[in-house]
Amino acid sequence: MGLKTKNICYMNDDPNDVWKINDKELHAYHNRQYDEMYKSTEFLIDQLQLKWANEKSLSVLDIGCGGGANLYYIAKQFPNLQFAGIDINDYFVEEAIARHRELGITNTSFKASGFEDIEEEYDVIGSSQVLEVVTMNKAKELKEACFQHAKKAVYFLAMFTDKKLDYEINIHDYLYDKVIPYNIYSIPQMNNLASKYGFSLTNSEEFVINMVLPDVHKGRGTYTRRDEHGKLMMFTDVLYMPWRLLYYEK
Repeated sequence: MGLKTKNICYMNDDPNDVWKINDKELHAYHNRQYDEMYKSTEFLIDQLQLKWANEKSLSVLDIGCGGGANLYYIAKQFPNLQFAGIDINDYFVEEAIARHRELGITNTSFKASGFEDIEEEYDVIGSSQVLEVVTMNKAKELKEACFQHAKKAVYFLAMFTDKKLDYEINIHDYLYDKVIPYNIYSIPQMNNLASKYGFSLTNSEEFVINMVLPDVHKGRGTYTRRDEHGKLMMFTDVLYMPWRLLYYEK
């Protein structure tokens, strides 16, 4: 499947719309994971295994599924569960459908759609590395939609802080001519929202990467540094990335 990319400036566009563009950076990011599972996906599967190991049947909605690579590994790990993926990027949804068919994954379905258009309920609704890359207003709507339409559980793999602080960050990336939201969210504030819909936090696990990543990027791109205790910390340029999985249940 060929990719038609555009070399235009997006600096004045709505930052949420950048994810609708089929550019080389996004295409490479999604395709790389089909060749080798990302450590973040491995971490997510380990955490979901703690919750789903004994589940015989669940309907799971993945919001912001991209090209379907993340969901490919999750669906393989839990063949008895049914997964639906939605994304606002038509191209990547088509690619996800084609790649899953090619790879023989039968417990997934995909639709080009935003979370605003969710009509049915699912047992579990989750998103992986989505909350932090949409604007604060869009993220607020996304979180509400997850808790409104989930019957049993909601999870987010994103960047969080334990303090009552939300960090609204926009990266003006002149290498790719984009404005990328890269926000960090307050866990206490998330807990308050979850409680409003009858959910409580049952797992909060920090993603600590177990491999050294060199700083070889011209712009954005993850690399690691060790703190004074030898723990690996992830950065993109000067920004520390506090990745964490939050899992909520009714």
